[in-house]
Amino acid sequence: MDRHVPLEGARNFRDAGGYLTASGASVRWRTLFRADSLAEVTADDIGTLRGLGLAVAFDLRTQAERDDLGVAPLAEHGVSVRHTPLAERIGPELYPVKAPVRDWTPEDYAVQYTWLLEQGRGAIGAVVRALAGERPTALAYNCTAGRDRTGLVTAVILRALGVSDEDIVADYHLTDRYRPSELGTPAENMTLTLHAIDERWPSIEAYLEQCEVTAEALRGLREHLLEPGPGA
Repeated sequence: MDRHVPLEGARNFRDAGGYLTASGASVRWRTLFRADSLAEVTADDIGTLRGLGLAVAFDLRTQAERDDLGVAPLAEHGVSVRHTPLAERIGPELYPVKAPVRDWTPEDYAVQYTWLLEQGRGAIGAVVRALAGERPTALAYNCTAGRDRTGLVTAVILRALGVSDEDIVADYHLTDRYRPSELGTPAENMTLTLHAIDERWPSIEAYLEQCEVTAEALRGLREHLLEPGPGA
């Protein structure tokens, strides 16, 4: 199944399904989507998204970004749109890495991403609880480029499902194909971030507990998003 969903108004709308887990299960296709800004989606795009069964969309951007770039009219078409910023404010004056972003090393990204994970516990918890409890036909979450904040939410969810770090890193790096930029998404950014997560939290379950995701919700997440793998 094609991971990338071509849209006229968004370049980086991707399916996070299909990855195998350590238990041999597979992440369900056409259920979990990651995206860049959806503010410019067209009527045809909305038809495509509704055709995918999109029922819930989380906007991880700040209110300032929404005011500046706009908001997709998905709510007018039956999608439950929820503004859950990963950080209430973003900007160099707030970041733990003080070098200009253009000069950041993979080590700097790991520091920055760990900071975002701390800031974004409420938003990540909300996404996971919606997947676990509501079990929508399909759920999407987006930031502006579908790179940093969206990449982190994806990494947390895939890790909680038992997907290998290699596949999590590869999924992050795919943004270079669909939304290339000067900054890019080098694989080492996510590799070092996953190492930083291991140093900061004893397990992904421990991190999700801080996001107010209960053990019952975690079971619900896995029940909803995992299915027997090939040959099962």
